[in-house]
Amino acid sequence: MSEHSDRTEAVVDAGAADADALDAIGRRCLQHLESVVRIDSQSDESSATVPSTTGQQRLSDFGADTFRSFGAEVSQDDCA
Repeated sequence: MSEHSDRTEAVVDAGAADADALDAIGRRCLQHLESVVRIDSQSDESSATVPSTTGQQRLSDFGADTFRSFGAEVSQDDCA
C-alpha cells in the first residue's frame, strides 16, 4: 500500500470516528431535552411564592444538577 493510501485511510477512519462521536452527542442532547420537557413546570398564577409550583423547583434542581455533573459550582437561592 502506498503512503498516500495509508493517509487517505487514516483520514476516512478519523471521519467515521468523528461522525460516531457527533451521533453520540446528538443522542445525549436529545435525551437531555426529553428529560427537561417531561418536567411539568407550568406556573401557578394564584401563588404568591417563587417558584410557584413544585414542578418549577424540580426544573431548577434538574438544571443545577446538570451543571454540577459538568463540574460547575452551582448555588441556588430560595427562589430557585
